[in-house]
Amino acid sequence: MKAHRVCVALLVQALAVAILGSCGGGGGGDGPTPPPPPVAVAASIAAASSTTLTGTVAQAVGEPPSVIVRDQSGNPMAGATVVFAVTAGGGTVASSTVVSNASGVATATSWVLGTKTGTNTATATTGSLAAVTFMAAAGPGAAASLAKFAGDEQSAAPGAVVAVAPAVIVKDQFDNPVPGVSVTFTPTGGGAVTGPTMTSDAAGIARVGSWTLGTSTGANTLTATAGSLASVAFAASAGSITLTSITPALLLPGATGTITGSNFSATAASNTVTVEGVAATVTAATATQLTITVPTSLPCAVTRDATVRVTAGGISASRAHPLQVGKQRSLAVGQSLVIPAADLRCNELAVAGGRYYLSVYNANRAYSPTGAPFELSGSAVATGTSVASSPSIAPLRTAVSGGPVTTGNARQDVRGERLHLKLLEENARILRENRSRLPARRRGARFSAVPVAPPSVGDLRTIRIPDVNASGPGQNICNTYIEVTTRVAYVGSRSIILEDTTNQLARQMDTTYAAVGAEFDNTMFGILQSNFGNPLVMDAVTDNNARIVMVFSRTVNDKFTGIAGFVVSCDFFARDATITQSNFGEHFYARAATVSGNISVTNSPPSWARSMRSTIIHEVKHITSFGERISRGPIAFEASWLEESTARISEELYARSIYGVGQKTNIPYGSGSNPTGPYCEVRPTTPACAGYPLSAQKQLQGLASGFYPSPSDHSPLGRRDSDDFSFYNTGWSLVRWAIDHGGASESVFLSRLTQEPALRGVENLEARAGRTFADMLAEWTLAMVVDDEPGFTPANARLSMPSWNLRSIFAGLNADFTAFTSDFPLGSITRSFGSLAITASTYPGTTSIIELNGTLVGRQAIELKASGSSQNAPAELGLALVRVQ
Repeated sequence: MKAHRVCVALLVQALAVAILGSCGGGGGGDGPTPPPPPVAVAASIAAASSTTLTGTVAQAVGEPPSVIVRDQSGNPMAGATVVFAVTAGGGTVASSTVVSNASGVATATSWVLGTKTGTNTATATTGSLAAVTFMAAAGPGAAASLAKFAGDEQSAAPGAVVAVAPAVIVKDQFDNPVPGVSVTFTPTGGGAVTGPTMTSDAAGIARVGSWTLGTSTGANTLTATAGSLASVAFAASAGSITLTSITPALLLPGATGTITGSNFSATAASNTVTVEGVAATVTAATATQLTITVPTSLPCAVTRDATVRVTAGGISASRAHPLQVGKQRSLAVGQSLVIPAADLRCNELAVAGGRYYLSVYNANRAYSPTGAPFELSGSAVATGTSVASSPSIAPLRTAVSGGPVTTGNARQDVRGERLHLKLLEENARILRENRSRLPARRRGARFSAVPVAPPSVGDLRTIRIPDVNASGPGQNICNTYIEVTTRVAYVGSRSIILEDTTNQLARQMDTTYAAVGAEFDNTMFGILQSNFGNPLVMDAVTDNNARIVMVFSRTVNDKFTGIAGFVVSCDFFARDATITQSNFGEHFYARAATVSGNISVTNSPPSWARSMRSTIIHEVKHITSFGERISRGPIAFEASWLEESTARISEELYARSIYGVGQKTNIPYGSGSNPTGPYCEVRPTTPACAGYPLSAQKQLQGLASGFYPSPSDHSPLGRRDSDDFSFYNTGWSLVRWAIDHGGASESVFLSRLTQEPALRGVENLEARAGRTFADMLAEWTLAMVVDDEPGFTPANARLSMPSWNLRSIFAGLNADFTAFTSDFPLGSITRSFGSLAITASTYPGTTSIIELNGTLVGRQAIELKASGSSQNAPAELGLALVRVQ
C-alpha cells in the first residue's frame, strides 16, 4: 500500500510539471516564440551545367542550359522564376520560363541551335541579377548537296590539262559547308585525272588534283559523286576554238557584247553562245568575231565572273567575264531608296554588310482580304555573326503596384467596334439614298433666321434615341427608336447636355456635366472648327439652336453593348412618315455614369468623364464631316477607313491640348519625372496627372498590339476579318505621317481633307499630300520601323514620325502593362546576308518588313518575284529599303 501511494504521488507530481510546462506562465515554459525565418530572395544565379558546348545546326545540344539560384543566405532557392533566352545565332529554347526546383536548379527543356554554323549564345536570368551566358559552337549537319565550285565549261587542246582543276562544294540542308566528305571524280571522253578521290576541306571544298582531256577533238565530262548525293558534271572541250577577249568590260542583260577568238562559224546561226547557261542571241558572225545580245532572262545573282561559252561545229570553248544582272545599290548609313517598278526583279547591295530594313509593300488602293504572295530571294557570301538586331522579346511582367490602372484598350468590346463601324456605313448610305430630301444649305448662302433661344437648365425634353440594333423587316436607325424623357442639365455657348431622367445618377451629375460641356465649348469646338470644319454648318436649316445637343442615357448602356457613343445622319432630316426617329439637329447619344464613387470606381462620374471626353470630340467630328459634305452639294461621303482615321486625329489634337504641346514635338510616353502624355492618361490617381482623359494612348496602344507585331496583316484601308478593327489606329498613323510631311499646315491639310466635295479615301489623301499612295506607303512603312531608332538619323526626313516618339511610347507601354512583351514589338522577318528564300504575302495597304544584317563579303543580290514561279512580282507590290547600320 505504501509503495502504491508513493507511485500515485509521483504520478501526480509529474502531471503537474507537464501541465505547467505546457501553459507558458510568466516565469516558466519554453520562452517566446522565435521569429519567422526571413523571406528568401534570389541573391545569386550561377551555371549548373557546362557553359561551353558543341552541337549541330538545328539540333538540340546534348546538355541543356541549367542554373542554380541561391538566396541571401547562400542556400539553394526553390520557386525562383528563371528566363532562358537565345541572344545570338538563332535557334530556340524550349520552356523559356522555368521555376527552380527544391535544389534551386532550373533547367531549360532543350536548346535547339540556329541553322548557321558558328557561335550560338543563350542567357539565363532571374530578376535583376546578372545573366548567366551559355555558348555553343554549332557545326554543320549531314551532307545534303553537292555543287560546282570551280572549273566548269573549260577548253584546252586535246591531251592537255585544263587551266582550273574542277572543284565541288559540299553543303548541308541549311547551306553550311560540310568538311570531311569523300568525293570521287570520274572522267569520260578519254581523259584522266590525278587525285580522283578527295576529301572536302574546312570550307566544304573538294578539288581534283588535275584533269587531262582526251586526245580526240570533242566534248569531255568529269562527274563528281559523294555517296547518295546527286552528282554534278563538269564540261570541257578538247578542240581548237579559242576565246581571246570579250567586250564591253561588264556584260549587262539586253546589252550588246562582242566575242573575239578563232575558228567560229561565219554563219551566225551555226554558233551557239550561252551566258551562265542561258542562250544569247548571235546577231553577226565571222570566223574571228561574234556579236551577241546578252540574254535578259539571266537568274538574279551578284556581279561575278560568268561563264561565256561558244560552241561551233561540235567544239566548245569558254571564258570567264564579268556579268552584272541586278541594279547596283550603294547606300550609306541613313540613306534609303524606293526601288523603281522596272527594277524590282533584281537588285544588288554593294556594301560590306551592316543592317537594312526592307519593306515589301502592297499599294493596291482597293482593300481586299486576299493578299499578294511573293518570294524574296538572293545570294551572297556572308560570314560572321549578325550585328545588333531587333531587341529580344522580354518576359511577361506583373503590373507595378500603384502604377497604371487600365490600358484603356483601343479595341473596345468587339461587338461595340462592329456596331460603331456598321453605324458609320449606315449613316453614309442613308445620306446618299435620301440626298434629295436634305434641307437646302450651300456654302455662301445667306440665312436671316436668328438662332432660337436655348432651353433652361431643368427643362424637360422628349428625345428619340435611334435603335442601332434595328434589324427587323423594314427597320433601320431612322424609323426605329427608344423614346426617353430628358432633363436639360447644362446649356453652354456651343453645347446643350440632356440627361435621361431614368439614369441611375439622375440630378446628381450636373457639376460633371458642366465641366464636360464647358470643355467642349471652350476647347473641343475650336479644335474641330479650326482643323476640320464647322460642326454647326447645317444648324441654320435644322434646329437652329447654334449648339450640339449631347444626350446621356442609360439606354445606351443597357441596349447597345460595348459602344460609348454615336451619331446618326437621320438627324439631318426633318421628321416625317419614313424618318420617324429624327430629332432634327446635331445630336450625340452616349452612355451614362451608373454608380457613385471616385475615379477608381468603374463608370462613376469621374471615371465616366475620363473616358467620355475623347468620345465626344470623335463623334462630333463625324457630325462635322457629314455637315461639311452635305453643305457642298453632290455628296461623296468619306471612305469609312479615312473617316475613322481622321476622327482619331481629332482625339489626338484634343490630347495635345491637354499635354500642352504642338505638332511635330516628338511626344514621349512620359514618366514619373515628366508626368505627361500617355503616362498620365493611364494614371488617373496620380496627383500630377489629375484630369487627364483617355485619348491618344488608345491609338498608340492599338499600334503596339496590332500593326507592329504583324505589319503584313493590318492595313489602314480595311479589315482582314470581322473582328479586325486595327485600321482605326493604322489609318490614324498613316494620316498623321502624311500631315507631318505634307506641304500645307496641319489645319489646312485636315480642313481640305474633310471638306473635299468629290474625292474620297485614298484619292482624297493623295490630293492633300501631293504624293501617290505607293510613294506614301513606301516611306510611311519604313518610318514606322526606324522612327527614333537609337543612334540613327535618316537622310530622308520623311522616314520619321515627327509628332510622336514611338520608341519611347512602346517602351513605356511595355514597362507599364503585362500585355506588352517588348520595348519595340516589331514583327519583322530577320535574315543574315547570304542565301535568301523568303515567302510571304501582303494585303493592300500593308507591308512585310524584312531585316537583313550581318557581315558581307562581296555583294548581296535581292530578287523580288511571284511566289512559287519565275514570274515578276504582282504589279501592286513595291520594295523600299533603308540602311540603319
